[in-house]
Amino acid sequence: MADRITYTLQYPITVTLKNAKGEERTETINEVTHPVGIRMKGRDMRAVGDADNGVEATLAMIAHFTGLTRAQVDEMDSVDIEHLQEVVASFRSGPKTGPTS
Repeated sequence: MADRITYTLQYPITVTLKNAKGEERTETINEVTHPVGIRMKGRDMRAVGDADNGVEATLAMIAHFTGLTRAQVDEMDSVDIEHLQEVVASFRSGPKTGPTS
């Protein structure tokens, strides 16, 4: 299993949840975790495969790798999205390594 790090959202997400009885409650998400130093695999690509464009793909990848729903990611502030976008972009190319000799 890949190591995970926690990212504290600069702008927490507040979502309203409904239970099976239709009762609502509010939940605030202050931080998310995501894997570190991984490469995307086929299952990851499939999870975001229905995205129509680059923005949709990025948001879908953030949802996939953080465990948030797409609706929760839709409520995320652009500052936090930009940070997580850099993280998921590294998954496409793999972890950074030092210079070759």
